[in-house]
Amino acid sequence: MLEIIILFVLAGKIGKIVESKGRKKTGYQFMLVGMWIGGEIGGALLGVVIAAAAGAEDGGGLLIFALALGGAITGAVMAFRIAKNAAPVESEDDYYRGIEYADRLRAGEHFGDRPATAPPVTDAITDGGDKAPRPADERIQE
Repeated sequence: MLEIIILFVLAGKIGKIVESKGRKKTGYQFMLVGMWIGGEIGGALLGVVIAAAAGAEDGGGLLIFALALGGAITGAVMAFRIAKNAAPVESEDDYYRGIEYADRLRAGEHFGDRPATAPPVTDAITDGGDKAPRPADERIQE
């Protein structure tokens, strides 16, 4: 019963961590429960193997319990590490925030107003006909 309460509290905490990064919490909560149970089973099996190899008279119940609890804690710590290292989800709203966002940041104060510039004067046909013609290439033979 105590284990269920601990898992319920930890699932709430891991959910808050991943929600703050814009991710869905359900998958991470199931991962926490799975890693907790997997670590507990793995620790218990390790305890059984060690107790059998040592020839414990009482079956090594305390050793098995301690290693099972250690495995469960290790699984929970690994689940929290994965959740904390998850990258935040970026949305397109972060890139296209609009002019209101720029006004709120006072972006004009940082960059200043740029003066309006006239487009360059060019001839549409020759695109700079006032330049001197290219010199004739003497290497070409006719």
